[in-house]
Amino acid sequence: GAGAEVRGVPVKLALFNRQTGEEAAIGSLETGAADAADLQLPDWDAGEYELRVAASPGGRAETLTQTLSLRREWKLMLSSDKPIYQPGQTIHLRALALRKPDLKPVADEEVTFQATDPKGNVIFKQRAVASQFGIAAADCALAVEILEGAYTIACRVGETESQQTVTVEKYVLPKFKVDVALDKPFYQPGETVAGSVQADYFFGQPVAGGQVQIEVRASDVQQFSIASIAEKTDAQGKCEFRFQLPSKLIGREQHDGAAQFSLAATVVDAAGQKYSRGVQRIVTTRPIQLEVIPEAGALVQGVTNKIYVFASYVDGRPAEVDLRFNGDAQTARTNKLGVAEIEVTPRSESFGLTLAAKDDAGREVSKHVTLAAGRAGGDFVVRSDKATYSGGETVTLSALGQGVEPVFVDFLKDGQTMLTATLNLSDGQAQTQVDLPAELFGTIKVVAYRFGKAGLAVRKTRLIFVRQARELEIAATLDRDEYRPGDAAKLTLKLTDADGKPVPGAVSLSAVDEAVYSVLAQRPGMEEVFFLLEQELLEPVYAIYNWDPFAGPALPPDDVVQFEQAIFSGAARVNAGYDAVPEEFFVVQSPVAEMDFGSQAFVDVPVAFSDADDMVAVSGDASPFTLAAASYPTKFQDTLRTARRGVHACVAAWWILAGTLVVVGLATFAVYRPRAFLISGSVVTVLSLVGGGLLLAALLLPAVQSAREAARDADFAVGAAVGDEMWGVPEMAAAEAMPMETMEEPFDSAEPGAIDADGGAAPPPKVRQYFPETLLWRPQIVTDDQGVASVEIPLADSITT
Repeated sequence: GAGAEVRGVPVKLALFNRQTGEEAAIGSLETGAADAADLQLPDWDAGEYELRVAASPGGRAETLTQTLSLRREWKLMLSSDKPIYQPGQTIHLRALALRKPDLKPVADEEVTFQATDPKGNVIFKQRAVASQFGIAAADCALAVEILEGAYTIACRVGETESQQTVTVEKYVLPKFKVDVALDKPFYQPGETVAGSVQADYFFGQPVAGGQVQIEVRASDVQQFSIASIAEKTDAQGKCEFRFQLPSKLIGREQHDGAAQFSLAATVVDAAGQKYSRGVQRIVTTRPIQLEVIPEAGALVQGVTNKIYVFASYVDGRPAEVDLRFNGDAQTARTNKLGVAEIEVTPRSESFGLTLAAKDDAGREVSKHVTLAAGRAGGDFVVRSDKATYSGGETVTLSALGQGVEPVFVDFLKDGQTMLTATLNLSDGQAQTQVDLPAELFGTIKVVAYRFGKAGLAVRKTRLIFVRQARELEIAATLDRDEYRPGDAAKLTLKLTDADGKPVPGAVSLSAVDEAVYSVLAQRPGMEEVFFLLEQELLEPVYAIYNWDPFAGPALPPDDVVQFEQAIFSGAARVNAGYDAVPEEFFVVQSPVAEMDFGSQAFVDVPVAFSDADDMVAVSGDASPFTLAAASYPTKFQDTLRTARRGVHACVAAWWILAGTLVVVGLATFAVYRPRAFLISGSVVTVLSLVGGGLLLAALLLPAVQSAREAARDADFAVGAAVGDEMWGVPEMAAAEAMPMETMEEPFDSAEPGAIDADGGAAPPPKVRQYFPETLLWRPQIVTDDQGVASVEIPLADSITT
């Protein structure tokens, strides 16, 4: 009654279903305990339930109730076989649904697939049920006459939806690819640029003797030309070039004051096929960039704070530089990952820091920053010993601050508290260790908060990443190293765990023509990044660059730890008081060294830039039948056979009708005029009836002949499509790839049913017509108990690698 704390009272927690009257115990604890209780919620449907907290202090039973919402949350990833489609093709869709936060497969849940055209009209909707592995699939067949543009494909499980955009338009697959390489990732004004162009057919041969046109341009008020170069590829499909940059270029604010030039290389092969590739480079007088990141997002007065300094070149590569700060009184050097760690102790709410950096090549840069520092009273710093861990490791947490108020720490994953810890400050510091469960993985939010004397909280948030303790390995083996066009390949898959032991599971397979990815870009194999990284939390510091800090030789472990600490410190947040507003994330901005850019031509210059190997349409009058035969030959041939059968049936029906009319006419005449028919023979009447029948047949022949001609034209179109590009490559290239005496002809002069030299029936001629863009689409392949599955893949008739 006096408000005194009562310790040691048992407390029971239960969840009550008002509709069914069912009650489930979810946990228990004792009052005054230092640790929080773990609640095990029942596997009930999503909805509103009543939380009941019951205790009996002093022998008097008391119950508190509160409404609690149960929600089911999933992570849903939608993928398609290709990024671009032609009208009449089929969009293959696959959805992978995993449950939060343990990422278990969502089984037996309804998945709804939907496709929307550029005008917002729903053109496809289909429901499916997720398998035991959380996989569902659907096929969206596009009409031949359809609106071109960006289509939105989506799938939904419950309230969770995943979307992506695909392009639908007519296109011609390029026959070769073009790569442009420059000698430096960035340049200074007046420097000489050296580079090369490499062109290769998709079947492996170089584009020898190709005409190369190179255009280099930059912009100030408008575009202007820097260089125009005409070259020719050698026998290896390569040509080299050089040009000099102007001594002055205008910088742009979006490039952090740096200028930029664009280079487009267009290659035309001997068959007249054209393809372009574009690259860009930064031109700057300040090649080194410095970024400053406080470890907790903001500094704290009166305690030692760590500040991470990132040094990088304008292309994003790390820079090893010597740092001077605080008026040259202190020095530091960045490691191989471009990170240095310095310690400062601010004494006021504003802390100024001037940095000067110099690399081994003599390049210098300086920067001054002003950092905010929180008040010394209730503010604090919490740091972890690392930023990335493995499941089962121990996290060492340290806290610095003034006062004696404890610091409470929660480990959250997907909004759920997974672990808790308390740090009791003594002499301004505290330390504790937290063991991570082996099953915990992914992006973890570490929330530390402390209540001041006025009862207001100061909250600090940072991120750590926990790698999965056990992951799957996939081994794929083929039955042969080399295949002929049209052969069947046998692929064997084997799933093993981290210890090499076989485990059963499901695998999704897709095989797409390499040339499709030269039309538009798509990043396959991103499932792990999608499900384990929280892009929303890491967005300010998470980006994909050409440079990978861990792709090269092994780096010193201390450098890696420091780099990870600095990266994750960029996502730290500070909240204080009732109206706490998250501090702006620190954004590490660095231009991408090399990027493809949209298909837009220079003014008055017949050179197109490409986006992710974007294709420039091949000049010529390509028949729509050619595109149809290349994309769907089997379906097209079936349609033609049906049309031919219909024409033959129509001709036969008209002849039967004409004959029937003649016979009926003669029979009628004989019945009603037997004497005249028998005596005079009625020669004139008979001739009239016969002539009438012939006239009727003659009137019908033009329509029949038109149908025959249409079928014959369609046959010729398919034959031309198969004959002109029988290997899926230009005719000249196919002749080079295979000697004439060993080349299989797409058509054979032998008649059907011909007899071979041994007297047996000769096999039918092989027609090269199977050139699919999507060679294989298997959204789910289930292995056996030994983790093994085999797939037979019918290969295309084209020659490729």
